Amino acid sequence: MSCILALKTARFVVMAADTQETNGQMKNLADCKLFDTAFGICGFVGNSEAQYRLKDLLDRNPDPKGIVNWPMEDWGGFYFTFDGQAFELDSPGIVGFFDNMKIMACGSGMQYALGAVTGFLAGKRVHNLDNCSLKLLQQAAHIGVSAAIHYDLQCGGRVDFRTLSF
Repeated sequence: MSCILALKTARFVVMAADTQETNGQMKNLADCKLFDTAFGICGFVGNSEAQYRLKDLLDRNPDPKGIVNWPMEDWGGFYFTFDGQAFELDSPGIVGFFDNMKIMACGSGMQYALGAVTGFLAGKRVHNLDNCSLKLLQQAAHIGVSAAIHYDLQCGGRVDFRTLSF
């Protein structure tokens, strides 16, 4: 599996992910799980073939709720549109919404990422994520995914980023 972490404020979305792809006993440490679409940014965990099909579908559809032929493999992810909408996507085509959530994670390393981010923000005495600078959000995301890479054998490689500003 892997780890995708997203921090959402009124001004920014910062997504971070590890870069390890695991296929049986083989590991690729240079896989990209975050990608841009014509209408936003997406973080993806799961089968890489499904990722390419999902990107194509999101590039052609401004509203993920309107997609019918979702990839059937096991996958999940987060999708943030340029106008600030936040979606949780899951196979085979389940679309959920993040109305007020500020910190989200998925994948096998999610518990490590969420714990590290929560501890980091508490140590910085951050009570409202909306008051954070972009630099602090990126630092928190890096710490979260780094913890997943360190503690979860299914995560690895480096920390990759995508940022969206409103």
